[in-house]
Amino acid sequence: MYQLWYIVSGFVGYLLYDGISKIIKEFLIQSLEVVKLKLRSLKQWLKQLHLHLFMVLLMYQLHQQLNLIQEGYKKQFFILFSFSVVLEFFDYQNIYVSAQNTSYVFLMKL
Repeated sequence: MYQLWYIVSGFVGYLLYDGISKIIKEFLIQSLEVVKLKLRSLKQWLKQLHLHLFMVLLMYQLHQQLNLIQEGYKKQFFILFSFSVVLEFFDYQNIYVSAQNTSYVFLMKL
C-alpha cells in the first residue's frame, strides 16, 4: 500500500513540477520577448538620435568653416572635401548626399 502511495505521489509531484516548470519557462520566454522588443525600439531611437546629433555637428562645423573663408575657392573645395571624408568615414550614405548638397548650395551662394 505504501509503495503504491509513493508511486502515485511521486507521479503527481512530477506532473506538478513539470507543469509549474513549463509555466515558468513560458513566462520567462514571453518576458524575454517583450524585453527584446523594447531593446530593439530603444536601439532604433538611439540610432535616430545619433543621426540627428551627427547632422547638427556637421552643420555646426560647416557654419564654422564658412565663417573662416577668406581666400576664395581653395577653402571652399576644402570644405567639401573634408565633409566628404568625415561622412564616408562614418558611412552614412543618405547624410553624405544631403550634406554634400547642402555644402554645394552654401558654396553656390558664396
